[in-house]
Amino acid sequence: MLAPMTEQQVTIALLGCGTVGGGVLELLHNNAARMAARVGAPLRVKHVLVQDGDKP
Repeated sequence: MLAPMTEQQVTIALLGCGTVGGGVLELLHNNAARMAARVGAPLRVKHVLVQDGDKP
């Protein structure tokens, strides 16, 4: 089901960017248009919190 588009955006913050967080980020990036159509607004990842910023 597709929602009507609005000019507002959905802001997302991720806790972690390891295996799961990185996968979520990749899915959000690769499916941005499809997810925006379903939600009715563009999705924007604004923050990613990581425990160790020096870790790859």
